[in-house]
Amino acid sequence: MTQRNQHKYGVSKKEDRIADGILFGSKLEKNGYVLFRDSIGLDRIILQPRFELQPKFKFQGKGIRAIHYIADFLIDYHYVIDTKGILTPEFRIKEKIFMRKFHRPIVILKSQKAIREFIQDLRSSLRLDPSAQQFRSVFVSQS
Repeated sequence: MTQRNQHKYGVSKKEDRIADGILFGSKLEKNGYVLFRDSIGLDRIILQPRFELQPKFKFQGKGIRAIHYIADFLIDYHYVIDTKGILTPEFRIKEKIFMRKFHRPIVILKSQKAIREFIQDLRSSLRLDPSAQQFRSVFVSQS
């Protein structure tokens, strides 16, 4: 019997994680993208928004890199979405720092059912929140 090399978190095969020519980190993230794209349109979605949790700095003459959190989606500059099957210790720490710095939660969607329910709720209340305009400037776009 041969053992297949499996990813630590059970990531699906590459071809199962591609939509519109984009390779996603998981099948759940890809399915979330497809559901969001088909229900609210691409103009309301930012993929892989990057948020700076802590800027770079120097310590005892050594440069310390900035710490960033990269979400799966940002919808209408308001909803920060992460599709996660497993909440890693690294994610839990970054989530707490994110909430402290940006005063908003990360919406964690753990299944396609949760994504569909979120989209239903979103459809009934998809008005741009005034605080979203201020939030627009805090994420660092992909570079």
